[in-house]
Amino acid sequence: MKWFITGVSKGFGLAIAQAALARGDFVAGTVRNAADLTAFEALPGDTLGLIADVTDRASIDAAVAAAEKASGGIEVLVNNAGFGLIGAVEEASLEEIRTCFDVNVFGAISVLQAALPYMRARRSGHIINVTSVSGYAPWAGSGIYGATKFAMEGLGRTLAEEVEELGIGVTNLAPGGFRTHFAGSSLNIVTSKIGDYDGKAREAERTLAAHGGHEPGDPAKLAAAVLKIAGMKAPPLHLLLGADAVGYAEEEMAEIQKDLDQWRDLSLSTGFEA
Repeated sequence: MKWFITGVSKGFGLAIAQAALARGDFVAGTVRNAADLTAFEALPGDTLGLIADVTDRASIDAAVAAAEKASGGIEVLVNNAGFGLIGAVEEASLEEIRTCFDVNVFGAISVLQAALPYMRARRSGHIINVTSVSGYAPWAGSGIYGATKFAMEGLGRTLAEEVEELGIGVTNLAPGGFRTHFAGSSLNIVTSKIGDYDGKAREAERTLAAHGGHEPGDPAKLAAAVLKIAGMKAPPLHLLLGADAVGYAEEEMAEIQKDLDQWRDLSLSTGFEA
């Protein structure tokens, strides 16, 4: 199988790449610098390292074209590159918010738009967007990051409808807490804090700091799950990974159902009279 994975220097991207390479697959992966390129291409297996920035559309177009040429056709695209931003919604500067959206949303869209013409031409392919359980159930202090993942959830669900008749599958992969660099080098904290938010709005920051390095999820097992669904003719659209992700999503869905039931009469009162 032939893969294109963004962000393969660490975390989920690296774990998926290692698992695919161990199986004998071809993996083209994007990194941000020469040192990471050398490290990736030193992995055992059929690799193609590409220096690219998901916020630079020209570099993404070039990376996808190079991967297409080297592989003969990308079969699985893993939209993985991204980072977290923690802090109350009011505290986040517009620059911090835009940077998070530029990478997590607009960067991911750029990758999709670069790869889709090739997949459409072949009438085949599988797109895996790494979202988060925060795209289902955000928590205090994670509003901006959660908003980027909500955006990718909505985008993936819509894309799946648009490309199904073209032979292309889409999976939104929503992990819970996994033992990666997310709570460390892949996490940004807002630079300006407001004392009034030192209570519940610090929940995400405190929790991530306390549990960093002790998260329940095993990245190698996540990678094995991804390999299991990769290339399926009818892959799952929604795939939550981790007991915590399943639990949080179920709680959130129950809350939504509760509001639907409680306010149903008011919801249905807004139409024209028959």
